[in-house]
Amino acid sequence: MPCKAPLLCQAFLNIVRNAYQARPQGLKLVILTERDAGGSVRIVFEDNGPGIAQDVQRRIFDPFFTTRDVGAGKGMGLTVAYEVVNSCGGAIDVQSKQGQGAAFVITLPMGGNP
Repeated sequence: MPCKAPLLCQAFLNIVRNAYQARPQGLKLVILTERDAGGSVRIVFEDNGPGIAQDVQRRIFDPFFTTRDVGAGKGMGLTVAYEVVNSCGGAIDVQSKQGQGAAFVITLPMGGNP
């Protein structure tokens, strides 16, 4: 399936929303982009939130998984981001340590306009 810009925008928005929900006061979010020598683009969303525990990191892309209170979230935002990135032929990963923020790293193949 060709990668479509509106879907990528939704994936990016879901990551940004997740960062905000983790730290609504004093959020610092840095978005970095770079092209690698292999013809891919890398997008990094790095925040100053509370970080993500290792046991949670293993599940964050699972459908309906949430750490929020019951009724406060559906647990689909990161699942959608994961599925969109994969449908574009890319990959998404999280790098985090508790108390040290989180970084979502997306790698997408370059090619044509989405």
